[in-house]
Amino acid sequence: MNVKIGFIGNDILMPTLNKVAKSLNGVELSFYFYHDEQEAINKVIEAEKKEDVLLFGGPVPYFRVKNTYQSPLPMIYLSYDGSAFYKGLMQVAFMDGCDLESVSIDGIYEEAVRDIYKELGLSAEAIHCYSIPNEEQKKLRAFHEDLYKKGNSTCAVTSVKSVHEYLRKKGIPSVLILATESSIKVGIQHAVLESRSAYFKKSQIAVGYIRFFDEADLTGYKKQQLHLERHQKLLEYAKKLSADLFSLSEGEFVFYTTRGMIERRNNDFIERLFSEMHASNENRVINVGLGFGTSAQVAGDRARKSLAFSAKKRGNQCFLIQDEETVLNLLSKQQIEYRTSDRYIYGLATKYGVSAMVIRRILEAMQILGKNRITAEELSKELNQTVRNSRRTLNEFVEKGLAVQAGEEHLGGKGRPKIVYQLLLDDEGDGSNEKCKVSQQYN
Repeated sequence: MNVKIGFIGNDILMPTLNKVAKSLNGVELSFYFYHDEQEAINKVIEAEKKEDVLLFGGPVPYFRVKNTYQSPLPMIYLSYDGSAFYKGLMQVAFMDGCDLESVSIDGIYEEAVRDIYKELGLSAEAIHCYSIPNEEQKKLRAFHEDLYKKGNSTCAVTSVKSVHEYLRKKGIPSVLILATESSIKVGIQHAVLESRSAYFKKSQIAVGYIRFFDEADLTGYKKQQLHLERHQKLLEYAKKLSADLFSLSEGEFVFYTTRGMIERRNNDFIERLFSEMHASNENRVINVGLGFGTSAQVAGDRARKSLAFSAKKRGNQCFLIQDEETVLNLLSKQQIEYRTSDRYIYGLATKYGVSAMVIRRILEAMQILGKNRITAEELSKELNQTVRNSRRTLNEFVEKGLAVQAGEEHLGGKGRPKIVYQLLLDDEGDGSNEKCKVSQQYN
């Protein structure tokens, strides 16, 4: 499958771009030229309808678009801090009245410029760099023009064609940095990799758990009626995500779709879910756990962990785990870094002779339920296993000293009361195997 690359830039690079693209297999290159960098966003919107990835002719239009517009496509830009910059410096060296050690430069970070000058054995003391890549053209023009008029620069080295043309009209020596064939080849190869990476991410499986918390005094009939109403409402909603929805138990559902379908809706589906459920007189607390993964098992495990994070918070919550390092609260846009305390879990497993995997899953079940007391029936639902196996596990925990029988739960009517087990897995002081800290607020 060919990768469709949309080039956003001026037409001066077209011959070299075509030459490189033809030498590479699986690449379709289309051009979206502009005369002024201000037009870049309009060209991006036009390209989004046809392309897989966007390749910008330089850092200035790239950062201008990135800072003012959110494109669904991967975006990269041609870098000028390698062979392209060396070529520009060679041009300066052959220009009359220009001194390589007294120039003004934009579009390249100062650190990279100083490293290159050091490699060439040149002094960078009188070099002036404008490293902010998303500034307006008039500021870039003023930067070069003022330095030249004050005698602090003998030549301008710019990555922006319109700035170069302006300076030339003013009689100011100027060199336009152009991407070389080698830098274009690297840029196109990076664009192909970005496109393929985005494709595989979109095809990842997404699993979501939805849990409703009802008032304790609801009758059995009312619970069943409410569950059916929710199921019908969620089925309608699942169609919008091209998702398969299943009922797990009263008040709990799971859906399966792809990461691409979730991200295509920019994660606003969660706000809409809560809005629609409450619009239908649904005033109960709703927790949602979402997970992405390369398999249903990986995505499902992450979704259950996300549900555990949701259960630990008050009110309506939705958390997403898309990799092994971070959890994202989709309502507050708050990201959390977490790690599982493996030393603690394996320490318990070694000490008591119990499977570390079983301990981990029970800890996650405790987090989801928000308590350290549990019945075999509750555990079986959380671990998706039979009540008999859950009871056997809990009794083993009692024998090993990891749990105690705390009492019985009488539901009225006939039948044996349910034994309530209190789990003693709180050796770290917080009853949780997740060490979390807020690391960043997302705007």
